[in-house]
Amino acid sequence: ERFPYLAQELKRTGVNRLLLWEEYRKACSNGYSYSQFCYHLQVWLNAADVTMHLNHKAGDKAFVDFAGKKLSLVDLKTGEVRPVETFVAILGASQLTYVEAVESQKKKDWIKANENALWYFGGVPAALVPDCLKSGVTKGDKYEPDINPEYGAFAQHYHTVILPARPHSAKDKALVENAVNLVYIRIYAPLRDRIFYCLEDLNQAIGELLERHNQMNFQRLEKSRRQLFEEIEKPALKPLPLERYELRTFLNLKVQFNYHI
Repeated sequence: ERFPYLAQELKRTGVNRLLLWEEYRKACSNGYSYSQFCYHLQVWLNAADVTMHLNHKAGDKAFVDFAGKKLSLVDLKTGEVRPVETFVAILGASQLTYVEAVESQKKKDWIKANENALWYFGGVPAALVPDCLKSGVTKGDKYEPDINPEYGAFAQHYHTVILPARPHSAKDKALVENAVNLVYIRIYAPLRDRIFYCLEDLNQAIGELLERHNQMNFQRLEKSRRQLFEEIEKPALKPLPLERYELRTFLNLKVQFNYHI
């Protein structure tokens, strides 16, 4: 009798078998073990799972991107639901992850989220690897991409460089895309029935689930992202500057014949 409900829930963003089993056991403490639950559910669904893992050098790169699927806020006065963007950053070696909901993909939100990620990590990697979105890269190219001037100034302030993911290169995007999928499972899914009215409350809830995610052990390694970060990645990061970056405005203006703008 539960299978139609479970099948429907599995179609929702981030919901997986483990989450459904945990909810099932709360309602039925003497029910199936996790393996039995998965077996019977898989027979009914005839489904399968896929996993992935990659290795990177400590302190080398942080991969940054926006999640494709959005969270939402509700206007307290009108009840209107509006989507918000989810920024995701992940360090290559430890896979320590940072997640933040922001208003838009505009440059100011993009740069601020990048900066917040660096302060969350407590240090700066040698390079930031964004996808080719306009807030970070004005022109994508395999060999000589054009970096958005303000994003470049931000990187200079933090003594790092921007290495955009190569267009049509799945390898360059694999780690952050896998991180986004885990964000769907470990953050989106637990929040799916909660209502938020402001970014501050949403980000507080995200932060609590994010820390839980970073403290969870890898399936094939008896250590968590947080432990790996403290052991191998944190010592390899460059120090943060004394002050945060101050957003600027870059304009292309034409100089007149009298040298006035």
